[in-house]
Amino acid sequence: MDIKYLDTFLKVCELKSFTLAAERLGLTQPGVSKQIQRMEAELNTTLFCREDHELALTEAGRRLYQTARLLVSEWALLQNRLHQFDGPIQGALRIGASSIPTKHFLPRILPAFHNDCPGVQVAVHSHDSEQVLELLQKGDVDVAILGSRPESAEIASVCIAADRLVIVANPAYCGNSEWQSCPFILRESGSGTRRAAEEALRDMGVFPEGISYTLLTNDTSLMLRMVESGLGLAIVSNLDAKDSVASGHVQIVHELAATRSFYVAYPRAEENTPLLQAFLRTATLQMKQSQDSADS
Repeated sequence: MDIKYLDTFLKVCELKSFTLAAERLGLTQPGVSKQIQRMEAELNTTLFCREDHELALTEAGRRLYQTARLLVSEWALLQNRLHQFDGPIQGALRIGASSIPTKHFLPRILPAFHNDCPGVQVAVHSHDSEQVLELLQKGDVDVAILGSRPESAEIASVCIAADRLVIVANPAYCGNSEWQSCPFILRESGSGTRRAAEEALRDMGVFPEGISYTLLTNDTSLMLRMVESGLGLAIVSNLDAKDSVASGHVQIVHELAATRSFYVAYPRAEENTPLLQAFLRTATLQMKQSQDSADS
């Protein structure tokens, strides 16, 4: 079976329309219909039916959908791997990144990586650390940059940066350091920053479960604006806080002792591919230069 037919089948499944799939693929609607008919003839089964005037998969179609996704993904990955061994590095790199790497690391890494490997197309998926790791484990991204080391025998990781967490407050804040009784603005539970903050608080003798909070959000910019407005204190990365501190919008009232590390994580099976090695070299070099510049 032609792999392109599987790709067409997947587009019809996702869009629930032969016409929309044809537009997305640059084909005619009869052309898409003919491909699906050939697939049904080859497999000797019906893949689609109409339910309440909407295109739906049959049971056979549902089973094919799961397998087709894997086959198309594996075929694209195989093509990507083979291209890497033939002249200049080419292909596609899907990067998953948590919020701090997305804002502070990738703007430095990606231009340098493009200069080193102009034939590589990059896609970035930004989520919290937990979701990024899940994408990597499912094979939906090729590499992940996140604020915790993955605990999996199948995933390797390299530390590329470190940062400290700080407690920030409104510039007028002059309270004491009885953190247990202070109102906080917190990151969502899947955040690596949230997990690191809770660990640091426990080391200080503060019980995160007993902290009262006024807001939960996955948006650090919103957290800093709410701190500025006096809604509460927040524990954020020093990288996220520095601009707001420099402009006088918030103040650092405590620097947590623990250092938080950031990692590039990737499947061990892909460790020796030229594309991954090129990205690791660029990411490591750029972050080292960034750290050296900050220290000087």
